Amino acid sequence: MIPLLSLGVPGDAVTAILLGAFIMKGIQPGPMMYISELPTVYSVFAALMLANLCMLIVGCGGVRFFAKIVSVEKKMLYPIILIISLLGAYSINKNVFDVGVCVAFGVLGWLMNKYEFPLSPILLTLILGPMCEKNFVRFMNIQKGNFFAIATSPISVGFLLVAVAVILFSIYNQSKINKREAAAKEAQKAQE
Repeated sequence: MIPLLSLGVPGDAVTAILLGAFIMKGIQPGPMMYISELPTVYSVFAALMLANLCMLIVGCGGVRFFAKIVSVEKKMLYPIILIISLLGAYSINKNVFDVGVCVAFGVLGWLMNKYEFPLSPILLTLILGPMCEKNFVRFMNIQKGNFFAIATSPISVGFLLVAVAVILFSIYNQSKINKREAAAKEAQKAQE
């Protein structure tokens, strides 16, 4: 919450959803939020304190019940979740197309889960993508279509270099992890 409210940058997937909600309501998180939307900031802090208090009460009182919920079999739980999701998708606009979209994204989410795609970056992209696109269009209008003008400012060059370094470091780390996992699999096969 601190990076979201102070800088306007979400720290994780949950605050990215909150950022999207703020933007839909016409509130731009960031330093100016403490001046223009101070009652909203106070409301967020009060809601967080109230939510923690409620979680303490509900958690202490319902711990036995929650333990029983965890023991529900998946073959009973999945159809219930599916029906509730489809009813929710239909009830918003009373449109069958929305149900089809729900099913399509459900299949996409299942495939992503099956092939171990992380969901947080995709969620962050969906929330931050329109903001980035709007600011990119603004930049291109200011620079009269010259894309390479971004390399004229030392600050922007610094950010570009940091971004490239982070990408290269991530690729390097992932290749090390892949090699380590392959070596572990080979060692396990050799032991068998």
